[in-house]
Amino acid sequence: MCDPASITMVALTVASTVHQQQQASQQVDWANKAAEDAFQANLVQANAARVEESKVVQLRQQQETSASEQEARERARQEREDLASTNVAAGEAGVTGFSVESILRDISGMAATDLQTIETNRENRLGQLDTELAGIRTNSINRVNSLGRGTAASPSNWGAGLQIASSAAGAYSKYKTANPSAPKTTGTTQYKPNSMIQIR
Repeated sequence: MCDPASITMVALTVASTVHQQQQASQQVDWANKAAEDAFQANLVQANAARVEESKVVQLRQQQETSASEQEARERARQEREDLASTNVAAGEAGVTGFSVESILRDISGMAATDLQTIETNRENRLGQLDTELAGIRTNSINRVNSLGRGTAASPSNWGAGLQIASSAAGAYSKYKTANPSAPKTTGTTQYKPNSMIQIR
């Protein structure tokens, strides 16, 4: 039978280990909640940044479209003026026929080429801005993914069990060291000296 001091030490070790396990588990819960709160706050900020950056690019798209439309209107107006002045000059000079028609076709052809160039440039610039928008979305996703939730590992129940078992084995070993003459309970018959009573 173990002495009361050893039993008390084992009981205290068990209680202390259980308490430490509970505290460690509670600290992990707090750390996980703090990490999740930080993640959510960062997520809100990342989304807000994406929205603001997207608004800037969308405004640039609107400005680009307006500028291209204005440039196209100006080029069409210039074509009309060139056609009108060519017709007036030809009429004043008394020139008619194929040569005047050829000049008028050249003026209209150059205007059509210029208008097509304006449209192509507009589409290219809008395509670049679309690529910027896609990059903003990708960067936002990468920001969110890089934040991580930081889940902490829970304390090991195996570790606590091993600590308790180690403490119990240590207490028993101390008891055996302190009481080397204690009777062994191996199931064999032992006799006390000067007594005929059998002990099992």
